[in-house]
Amino acid sequence: PVTQDGQLRGALAGDITLASIIASVAAIRPTPESFAFLSRKGETLIAHPDAKLSLQPVTILNPLLTPQFLAAATRDDHWQQMELGGRSRLLRVTPIAGSEWELGVALDSHEATSGLRAIIQSSLAALLVVTLSAAVLLGLWLKRAFVGLIHARDAMENIASGTGDLTRRLPVSGRDEVAQIAGA
Repeated sequence: PVTQDGQLRGALAGDITLASIIASVAAIRPTPESFAFLSRKGETLIAHPDAKLSLQPVTILNPLLTPQFLAAATRDDHWQQMELGGRSRLLRVTPIAGSEWELGVALDSHEATSGLRAIIQSSLAALLVVTLSAAVLLGLWLKRAFVGLIHARDAMENIASGTGDLTRRLPVSGRDEVAQIAGA
């Protein structure tokens, strides 16, 4: 109403088309299977990628999406796991300042976590390669380190058989215990 000196002089009204708002909300697709929706007071869908759902109750997406749930979700700082549209989704609801509207974004769980799964898989592959490489290198090093011990063992078995050549000398290389045994 427009009043002047306490008397009604006229009325002003304005109308905006929701088509651009609906198009903007429908364009929100963080991943190919994700979507956004706009609701009013957690009760009515204002905008949804499926135009047939406009002006339907929000509970048509999932019976758990009550006004109380959406009001609590707008205060939460984390994503809610929920079934929407026959798929597991991560839901986040944000109030729109100065209005009775809230914007919900439903991320497809599988697509949203695909990057993390790829990192885990590549980390496991790298761990496997490093472990196998370390095992091979350790095996080669141990074989080289104990070759003198194998020679000493063979010489002692030869002596213990009673037919061994006691004049035969073992090659001594290094200063470790194996080299000391070979020298003795």
